[in-house]
Amino acid sequence: MKSIFAAVFVLLFSTAAFAAPCTLQKLTSLDMQLKDGHALVPVLVNGETVNLIVDTGGTFSMLSESVAHKLGLPLQQQLWSEFVMFGGVRSTKMVMASRLTIGSLNAYRYYFAVLPDGALNKEADGLLAPNILAANDIDFDFANKKFSIFSQQHCYGGVVYWTQSGFTSIPFHIDDSHHIETRLSLDGSDMDATVDTGSPYTTMSLETAERVFHIDPKSPDLKPVKSDDGKEIFGYTYPFKTLTLGGLTVNNPRVLLVSDANSTLLGRNAMPNILLGFSVLSKLHLYIAYGEKNLYISGADAH
Repeated sequence: MKSIFAAVFVLLFSTAAFAAPCTLQKLTSLDMQLKDGHALVPVLVNGETVNLIVDTGGTFSMLSESVAHKLGLPLQQQLWSEFVMFGGVRSTKMVMASRLTIGSLNAYRYYFAVLPDGALNKEADGLLAPNILAANDIDFDFANKKFSIFSQQHCYGGVVYWTQSGFTSIPFHIDDSHHIETRLSLDGSDMDATVDTGSPYTTMSLETAERVFHIDPKSPDLKPVKSDDGKEIFGYTYPFKTLTLGGLTVNNPRVLLVSDANSTLLGRNAMPNILLGFSVLSKLHLYIAYGEKNLYISGADAH
């Protein structure tokens, strides 16, 4: 799998002209649709437009099975181990697109894993994951609904173009699945967090929350969150007051508390302390400097 990642990284990166050493160079910018707790961008696969969720918490970029058929891409058995998604959905097939175009960036002979239909919301045709995102820096301007890709060839720290003050930087490391791992504070308790723009919810283990914050399981402050049909409770909310990233604080963050048993069923054998999802991230301007391994953030409306 690593050889496929490396090939795609080189192909995308090679499209950029080299700028002066300290010049921040925007490679391309796309309009984002913000729907149902997801950020979707239009990309071209073999010349046809598909809408993909930008998913920093994914592993490998994916297309739904019906979209693969629509594009005339023959299904093949995956060359790597299967992927297990939230909801327990398994991906065992893959397709190869002759060309992938993201704005002005191009990759050739690009592989997508294939998801069964119904695994994503109806607006999404697939996922754009770190196997391609981490080749460059990426930027989420949620206030203006813009997703941009920047070259990593810039001076350290010279990336905050949208505001003169009120931003913070936070170091992160990347795990074996290219996930962004960092630290944050929730109501004064420091925790490990995974930055997951593909998750509609900021999610935490219910059992961990009860232990760390001394929450009584019978507390009326634990409000059940039900499935769309109202038949099943899949989590709880709790009135947390502050979530702090570096020097930036989000007040009254909406955090979904999911039991450890359900988190396993959702596809994760072990949850991080917090999965930092769209419900919090959309309140920020988020620049992910994959080359530096730093997050640069401000309020979404900072200017």
